[in-house]
Amino acid sequence: MEKLKMSAYSHRANRWVHRMQQAARAIVVVFACVAMCLSAAYAQSQLSVSGTVRDGNGEPVVGASVTVKGSTIGVTTDVSGGYTITAPADATLVFSFLGLSAREEAVSGRGRIDVALGEDARTIDEVVVVAYGTVKKKDLTGAVSTVDTKAITAQSNSSVSRALEGAVAGVQVSAM
Repeated sequence: MEKLKMSAYSHRANRWVHRMQQAARAIVVVFACVAMCLSAAYAQSQLSVSGTVRDGNGEPVVGASVTVKGSTIGVTTDVSGGYTITAPADATLVFSFLGLSAREEAVSGRGRIDVALGEDARTIDEVVVVAYGTVKKKDLTGAVSTVDTKAITAQSNSSVSRALEGAVAGVQVSAM
């Protein structure tokens, strides 16, 4: 009789273990379905956007910045002004370049966005070109002199360094 009770008990335990294994498999299948649905929804919300950035004259802007507003996602335009960026379908793209006015465009599910940036005279005055790079005017320490391009082009010189010689007091120009 004892053996019969033990056998019935182990049979019930085996059935219980089998049901738990089936439930675990069902849970794994449900989680897998949810994960696939979420990844498909995420993939649909991301969109590859391409286009060209041009200036007011219709010329391509090389090295313009194209960023997703409010994020760190961004690219620069190539030599033909073209770009390709992956962005959320409801994002806003910000197009900018030094000396040109920045522009914002809503993606709104579009796969191609072509933009023309107009001149921004305010930003041209804010940058000073120095011998070894560019510096914002507010960060510059020292004196700044301007050379009139009309005076340089009126001269007949064989090089830029010859044209700049004597144009600004206290500046020595040497060719390398």
